[in-house]
Amino acid sequence: MLALYALGRQHEALARYRLLRSLLADELGLEPTAETRTLESAILRQDDVQSLLPRPITRTEGRPTEPAARLIGRKPELEELERAAQRALDGSFALVLIESDAGLGKTRMLDEVAAYFADARIGRAQCSLLEQRLPYVPLAAALRDAGIELDGERLPALGRIFPELSLAGPTAAHSEVGALEALVRTISEQAPVVLLLDDLHAADHATIVALDYLQQRLAEVPGAVVATVRSVQAPPDHVVRRLRPTTEVRLAPLTAEELEPLGIPHLHETTGGNPRFVADALANGKRLELSSSLSETLLTQLRAEGPDVYRTIVAASLLSQPFRPEPLAGLLMLDVGELTERLEELCERRILRVDGCGFRFRYDFVRAVLYYSLSPARRSVLRERLGQSENDSELSVAPILGLNGDRAA
Repeated sequence: MLALYALGRQHEALARYRLLRSLLADELGLEPTAETRTLESAILRQDDVQSLLPRPITRTEGRPTEPAARLIGRKPELEELERAAQRALDGSFALVLIESDAGLGKTRMLDEVAAYFADARIGRAQCSLLEQRLPYVPLAAALRDAGIELDGERLPALGRIFPELSLAGPTAAHSEVGALEALVRTISEQAPVVLLLDDLHAADHATIVALDYLQQRLAEVPGAVVATVRSVQAPPDHVVRRLRPTTEVRLAPLTAEELEPLGIPHLHETTGGNPRFVADALANGKRLELSSSLSETLLTQLRAEGPDVYRTIVAASLLSQPFRPEPLAGLLMLDVGELTERLEELCERRILRVDGCGFRFRYDFVRAVLYYSLSPARRSVLRERLGQSENDSELSVAPILGLNGDRAA
């Protein structure tokens, strides 16, 4: 799966996972391991392949002459992260959060941050919703990846965080505070230690509590924890919001001015400045054609929002932008008030956005994928119900994106 994904063959990688799952279920009655399911989730999200490859990964010296698409316009954020890294190495432990919506380059920023801590012990881990009931999994994984030496005989309480230390035989039960104090001593003795945690919003409660504890107890120890958070999955009442980061960096979509040097007409108009979509355009030879892999990934992610949401946004893709909720409510046979609440929730999910007294898709790419996922026959039926002609709902970005009705799934 990983090899196929690294070669850009995402569809084949996911097909291989489905085959594995089917064989395990039919012949052994088993499910794929947590690691395999996590890899499938990462492929569906189109995570940066470098973050999935086995470590250590040799870092090439120097900077490329042309910045990657996801780093265009990120100079202020990178400078802020570099300053935070310097303070951390000077002896002031840092907790840094990098926050944004999906596809805006959080994981890519972690790659850059690693370069600022070249002389430290660096460990990296991906937090997973599949492991939320398992305490300390991403924290322990990052520490192992950093090559931390664990002395289970001198500090037996570490066995609460690193289960492998307890496998030799039964050990006395240790309190959570005792385990964290043992971890504080271990990190202090081997500092500077830097932990990079991707998708901290998906971490277990124990890991997030441990990060807060470490920040307080290691205040004067060189080192850092740098974590990414997806805004929409970390609402105000999420436990991650109780952390007190020393530095917060928020990534916004790229502006039209930042994309202008790429010399691609209509790039900002069609991508909304989303670096993920920009990178896909560049991968297609600077032609604004949506790759089949990204199209499939977007549809998979949108279907995961639930059947009612998916039905709503598919129908909304036929409406001229911006659109009022009334015609959509008639098409879906829903109460206008109920539908308006659903549309407002979709704005919170960063799928739609408010435009005057109506709504529109946040990204034209997303609308185009939904629109052309419909068969021509179904589009015709829905248009008839809306009382509109074909020209009324045809997408102005369709020719730019290289999409047409033949691509409907």
